[in-house]
Amino acid sequence: METERIPGNVGWLHFLTQRQRMLDQYDEATALTRGKSTPVYKGIVAEQVFRDWLKGFLPFKYGVTSGYIVPPAKEDAFKITHFDVIIYDRLNAPVLWSEAGDVLAIPVEFVACVIEVKARLTSQSFKDAFKKLNELAPLVANTDRDEERYKQFLPRKFKTYCVFFECLRKANILSYWLALAYSSPMYCP
Repeated sequence: METERIPGNVGWLHFLTQRQRMLDQYDEATALTRGKSTPVYKGIVAEQVFRDWLKGFLPFKYGVTSGYIVPPAKEDAFKITHFDVIIYDRLNAPVLWSEAGDVLAIPVEFVACVIEVKARLTSQSFKDAFKKLNELAPLVANTDRDEERYKQFLPRKFKTYCVFFECLRKANILSYWLALAYSSPMYCP
């Protein structure tokens, strides 16, 4: 309303409304998992609503999926694992395979970003997210020459991030500072 009239604030009301929708869906999933021994449903919901938000937010040239990053077959040392959110070049990337319709395998050279989504920020979930993103280290260990036909590494501008849906006030202060320190993209020399 009034904040929309302040220069630099255009769109913030809509952004905050969309954020609240994501959190409401997450809260509903959390309520449904209370009392269950392994409340994984809220994590699945968090990943899905975040991917849906990105799909509506990013330019059309970017695709958003969960799935796999696939290097060329000659790269035997890399273990292909599942990632929560992969942002890729939708216009040029072939889909190597799909599972359940919305889990895609994307060739390494077309991946722009990987995001690990966690339900709650704790010391352990932060360590788990960072460990998961570091599984990509072999794919950022070097860069491909432009003329290389079969790319082995992620693009030079590749980024990684972590998203946490819930940050408890009682959470370890170290988790908070670690989240701030590592909120920038993963750096691998």
